[in-house]
Amino acid sequence: MEKVNFFNCNLHDLEQVLQGQGKEKYRAQQIFKWAYERRVFDPAQMSNLAKDFRAEVPNIFSFELPAIVEHRISQDGTQKFLFDVGDGLNVEAVLIPADDRNTLCVSSEVGCNMACQFCFTGKQKLKKRLSVQQIVGQFLQVAAKLVAPVRITNIVFMGMGEPLDNTDNVFKAIEILHDPRGINFSRKKITVSTSGLVPQMPLVTKARVRLAVSLNAPNDAIRDVIMPINKKYPLAQLMKACVEHTQEARDRVIIRSGFRMGEGMKAFSVLAICAGLALAGCSTGGGAQIGPDGRPLPQVYRIDGAQGERIPYRFLDS
Repeated sequence: MEKVNFFNCNLHDLEQVLQGQGKEKYRAQQIFKWAYERRVFDPAQMSNLAKDFRAEVPNIFSFELPAIVEHRISQDGTQKFLFDVGDGLNVEAVLIPADDRNTLCVSSEVGCNMACQFCFTGKQKLKKRLSVQQIVGQFLQVAAKLVAPVRITNIVFMGMGEPLDNTDNVFKAIEILHDPRGINFSRKKITVSTSGLVPQMPLVTKARVRLAVSLNAPNDAIRDVIMPINKKYPLAQLMKACVEHTQEARDRVIIRSGFRMGEGMKAFSVLAICAGLALAGCSTGGGAQIGPDGRPLPQVYRIDGAQGERIPYRFLDS
């Protein structure tokens, strides 16, 4: 029997594998807690397993993680990790310190089908969708490199690839990261970013994690050119999906601008995007965020019809 990579499995999968081998179902949770709560990956050290079963585990599961092949630390404290994901391919994860947060930016694919003009990864064709093990492995390997009290406080799917083009593995990885019987990472500390794959956006809502949208343009004419996905799902559809997310999740949508514009154009585009959001059913008011010209940016809200509550959108310039 071919070994199953442990890190590709959620708890239910582990139970199924073990039951198929004639083992007790509860053994899955024991191993799950050892690996994800205690970060022990050697079955020989899992002391509450029966001795005979402990010896069998390595024949059922492999505990292989993607290897870190390069680790760089910038002067500002940003840490970049290059991972070997097989087939001669690599992906990068980045740990970004800011105030009291350490945000891990993880990748979901090698290459990307979205072809955004301003994105280096988008200029490459999709070469590989990462497995669950390769996504969860980025978190585990980076976490193991950190020295207390430094720890990962936030996870953002904003690295290489379009997360919503690899939904099965991305959301299964999120399930594993959140599972309270293991890593127990808060859903509200996990953000999934998309270039605008509208049909898949409800999966973010269902997973109860945060949604970020890489907008980068105030209208369809510009966005069609720099982000070809907009031709299939134009801004009106994208904004409608954002509004539906806020209504269902009762959480703000983070609007990202990764396109490097001149400062004057950036300020203009933010204002234009606000106008577009308003047309999509949002209202604007004074906000505390500061724009590139030093003046406060308008805050964009979705007004909840039942309660009249203002649910804010936030602009994030990346």
